[in-house]
Amino acid sequence: MKQTYGPTLFAEAAGSIGLHPFPCPSANMSQAYTNPLGVSLAPCTYCGFCEKFGCGNFGLRTESEVTAINLDSSRKHATGVTYVDMHGNEYEQPADPAT
Repeated sequence: MKQTYGPTLFAEAAGSIGLHPFPCPSANMSQAYTNPLGVSLAPCTYCGFCEKFGCGNFGLRTESEVTAINLDSSRKHATGVTYVDMHGNEYEQPADPAT
């Protein structure tokens, strides 16, 4: 993935003193993409707000573990996930049907 000015300067400075920096893993798209549902997704604009961990809205459930990926009757499309929180309570998080 393309590096912005700041990380590029850091890599050059670190390299000049014998270190071997590498870019952090990212979940961003480097080019436009149309998914199997026909939804067109734009590439990353390198705005810096997401810290390269992916764009979009999501809810983070800390101290939880996914126990199942729920599938439709064809078993080809995910309908959501089942997860357990730190107290052992089980929840189902449905997937957004539009994506």
